Amino acid sequence: MAGGVVGWHFPPTGGGKEDGYNDSGVAHFSGTPLYSLARETIQNSLDARKIEGEPVEVDFELIEVKPEDIGKTELTRAVRSSIGRAQELPDPDAERALQKALEALNGGPIHCLRVSDINTTGLREKNWQALVKMQGFSQKDEGAGGSHGIGKYAPFAVSTLRTVFYWTCYEEDGKSVEKLQGKAVLMSHGTATGRTQGTGFYGVKDECEALTDTESIPDSLRRLNADRVPLPGTALVITGFSEEANLQQRIASSVIENYFYAIANGALKVLVDPGINTTNLPDVPDVQINAANLSEWLEILEDSIAS
Repeated sequence: MAGGVVGWHFPPTGGGKEDGYNDSGVAHFSGTPLYSLARETIQNSLDARKIEGEPVEVDFELIEVKPEDIGKTELTRAVRSSIGRAQELPDPDAERALQKALEALNGGPIHCLRVSDINTTGLREKNWQALVKMQGFSQKDEGAGGSHGIGKYAPFAVSTLRTVFYWTCYEEDGKSVEKLQGKAVLMSHGTATGRTQGTGFYGVKDECEALTDTESIPDSLRRLNADRVPLPGTALVITGFSEEANLQQRIASSVIENYFYAIANGALKVLVDPGINTTNLPDVPDVQINAANLSEWLEILEDSIAS
């Protein structure tokens, strides 16, 4: 990591275009946000399989993160300023959404949904850049699935804060490499130095660089084993995730509908955290959906839909 101040930075417009709150990429997934989230994130993991013949494992888990771990003070300032801009325009829909974001920031621990994977290559430079920084571009290999660019916005559609943290770990030249960067899709707003762009980044403020110094990366945003060692792969921490009814059912339904073949063939296993079992599915055979219990999951989901 290059030396510099760590925090949130929303680049200036420099007199160029401003961004409203109604981002087209996020809006694309607003109709079926959970369904789309499961489909898009799992596809990215399958495309990044590391060891052929071994299953990719994807976990959906609820976690809580300390406000300071996501740069609460500066993010709150950006949200407040965005509310002011929404009032100036006026844009009442944006103002209401941003007020909810402000409430989430001021409510104690930040509720998050973490989506992480195992047996993947991690996000190396060109893939990291395509996912986190580039718009209208996707670094997809030939034959890869997914939405080729727009799918990266699906996590923002289930974030009250419209903020996602990206973490990855992989081995390079015999050494473990970690990266972390936060990304917030708000709207153009005013600062002491002028109007900003709507999208800001958490990391090294200069050039909006990712954090690569593990001492600067909060443990709550890393994926660690029982010995506190980082697990190779990628994790998305979706902040301000609001718990909704039937979460486990809706995520599991999307997983099975979109990836039945991959699960049945043993190419994919998906953990649905029991902490999000708000739909009261008492007979779930195992919180991990896999080839061995796929038929049982199908029966349970069919019964829950029929009841």
